[in-house]
Amino acid sequence: MSKRKGQKPSKMKVDQLQELSHNPFASLSNQIEVTAQKPAETRQPAQVQKEQEHPNSVSIYVRFEKRKNGKLVTCLRQFQGDQMALLKQLRKKLATGGTIEDRVIIIQGNHVTRVIEMLKEQGYRTRGS
Repeated sequence: MSKRKGQKPSKMKVDQLQELSHNPFASLSNQIEVTAQKPAETRQPAQVQKEQEHPNSVSIYVRFEKRKNGKLVTCLRQFQGDQMALLKQLRKKLATGGTIEDRVIIIQGNHVTRVIEMLKEQGYRTRGS
């Protein structure tokens, strides 16, 4: 096959192709048919399974942020329990102020290490610095 300017390379016809001797996905075709035939009642959406998990199995993200005017705050994200009760407990133990904004618990000051210790004592999994 020469590559001259202006000539297109010749294409192979589908009839001339040989079948593959080994198909690595042949064994998977049986499994796909079996899983596709399961009734809809036995399968659960991910949302339902997430709600059935224990609230302590979800990681709580604890971060330190610097707000405008140099204010330092500690933020707790993805808490799945009673946020107001946890906020009251943290404010009392840390002797500081705090609030809840958009499902995020905000505590005044840099209390990341103390908050992580308190949450781990109660059995929560935490992530943060």
